[in-house]
Amino acid sequence: MYISLANQKRLFLLFGIQNQALGADLKWVGEVLSVGNIQPIPNSAPHIAGLVNVRGEILPIIKGVSLLKDPVEEIQPNNKRTRIIILTYLTHRIGLLVDEILKVASPDTVDMIPQDELQNLSLGCKKEVIAEMLFISGKQIPVLDVPMLIHWLGNGTSRDSVPNKSDIYTLHKEEVI
Repeated sequence: MYISLANQKRLFLLFGIQNQALGADLKWVGEVLSVGNIQPIPNSAPHIAGLVNVRGEILPIIKGVSLLKDPVEEIQPNNKRTRIIILTYLTHRIGLLVDEILKVASPDTVDMIPQDELQNLSLGCKKEVIAEMLFISGKQIPVLDVPMLIHWLGNGTSRDSVPNKSDIYTLHKEEVI
């Protein structure tokens, strides 16, 4: 069962990772940066590209390819189109290394898809970090679940071990109180 949110005007940042279009709700996007000097972290998890200094704030950077089911190759930080998207949830901020920024869009429809129904869709990315689907000009574009992604990174869990979404939202709800 899809829940259509067609009447709500929302904006999404669309970006590409190895020919896979993904989106992030603009409410989670702090800024988009050119790739500067990413400092590697010795013995870090494979999904971590390293750390970057953003105006005095040290932020972890996730490799965007870690969100894909079958990544072909690493993102090349020296590519002129490669960017870091700074994602924010509550007091947490992370960077996501992507191949390119596509555009900011207001989709035709946004469908909230229950997690159990995502299992039936053919996606090129990890279903556990997808919150909803956009439909833009007939194309289906997965939208990241930023709170889940930040929790996943914060706990250092492996890319194959993603916690239950309801636990994440409960945890962060209690954190705010």
